[in-house]
Amino acid sequence: MGDESNEFHREVVRPKVTKLLSPNPTDYILDIACGNGNYSSYLAQKGASIVAFDYSKKMIELAEKRQSK
Repeated sequence: MGDESNEFHREVVRPKVTKLLSPNPTDYILDIACGNGNYSSYLAQKGASIVAFDYSKKMIELAEKRQSK
């Protein structure tokens, strides 16, 4: 999905889930099965505090790499 996600996620998933969550700086969000951390990172940019985890060690490595940028 890369740093900017893929088109389906950007155009379909992200807008609907973001509308549902309505993230703001007072929110604390738990992202279960965060995958590569792409959406968690997006929510953090919206100001929410995020705790994210995934079963896959590889996905966690990718999420951690994303946050070190």
